[in-house]
Amino acid sequence: MTGSEKRAVLILQNGTIFEGTGFGNIKKVIGEVVFNTSVVGHYELLSSPVYTNQILIFTYPLIGNYGIPDPNQRDKWNVSKWFNSDFYDLNEKNPPDYWNFPKPNLIKIAGLGVYECCKEPSHYTSKITLDDWMVREGIPGIENIDTRQLAKIIRDEGAMPGILQVFSPDEDPNVDNLTKEAKNLEINNAIPIDSISIKSPHIYENNGDTIVLIDCGMEYGILKSFLQRNLKVVRVPYTFSYNEIIQYKPKGIVVNGGPGNPKRLIKAIETLKDCISNNIPVLGIGLGNELLALAAGADTYKMKFGHNTQNQTCIDTESRKAYTTVQNHAFTVNIDSLEKTDFKIWFKNANDGTVEGLRNNNLLSVDFNPEPLINVSDTKLVYEQFLKNLNSSGGI
Repeated sequence: MTGSEKRAVLILQNGTIFEGTGFGNIKKVIGEVVFNTSVVGHYELLSSPVYTNQILIFTYPLIGNYGIPDPNQRDKWNVSKWFNSDFYDLNEKNPPDYWNFPKPNLIKIAGLGVYECCKEPSHYTSKITLDDWMVREGIPGIENIDTRQLAKIIRDEGAMPGILQVFSPDEDPNVDNLTKEAKNLEINNAIPIDSISIKSPHIYENNGDTIVLIDCGMEYGILKSFLQRNLKVVRVPYTFSYNEIIQYKPKGIVVNGGPGNPKRLIKAIETLKDCISNNIPVLGIGLGNELLALAAGADTYKMKFGHNTQNQTCIDTESRKAYTTVQNHAFTVNIDSLEKTDFKIWFKNANDGTVEGLRNNNLLSVDFNPEPLINVSDTKLVYEQFLKNLNSSGGI
């Protein structure tokens, strides 16, 4: 290690120590350590609210080789062209300039671990390196560690918290003290949704039917899928009640994915209960799958290490077709608890048999992203079925 390089250490709750080279910001963070096996899409994942406050580990060996595009680039709805979230309060009339914005919050993770962080990216959209972007955002990272070995530990022992710290070049880590601290950590599933959900309603104008999107940590890829289908989208806070939602006279409701334990989102669950009672078309995505199940009377639980990848195979229980899906979720629906509901299992995971989708007349939900930014998906049929439900419904 040269004199200008920063030392870094990642220590898991079980006492496993990974010492490497630091990049990004000089900082200490604590969070649940999760891994993702995706080959591409690093800046989409780093900006995804699903990973809020988590330490993300990429198992693919080279990350950042096509750089980071300009956050100022937007579509006609002023939605970020490249990223899964934004860095400013949407109540501002015009999007501010990212490069002059103080303390942007485009990266949602707490810290990053990779085998190698590319310092010289090559791509026509690249505006800044991953390293420099993380410095700008105040996020620490560690490289030159065996990320696949780390993923095996999480896969075998389950999700666990950890400490990631990047030190200045002239500072040596006190590994013993950090290890003692790490062993006393507990996983905190109470991620503050208030910090990532929209604060007040925001309308994305379009010529088609109106839908209301309950924001529990929305990914922009999901929003774009509806806008590109000509739907007018009213994005509301996760605390909105059914009575507040119906003021917009929507044809249907979407509740999107987000981080943490779905059971703590009591207001969103109560709103969905009212939607079910009034036979309103609902589509749940990601965490929305668990929220809709809870609203119907089913139960959920945290998985051992979750599904965080671009290649989770799901089986459509009706057609028996297999689909490759993009997933980022840590909780799932208890299959046995579905006996208390009218739901039928729509999709099941081909690897572990867990529930990946539910349906019952106007109610649909999936634990994967039907049309993600980072991959061409063949599960657009989810959106197509939701549109059919909208067309056959009288709305509110």
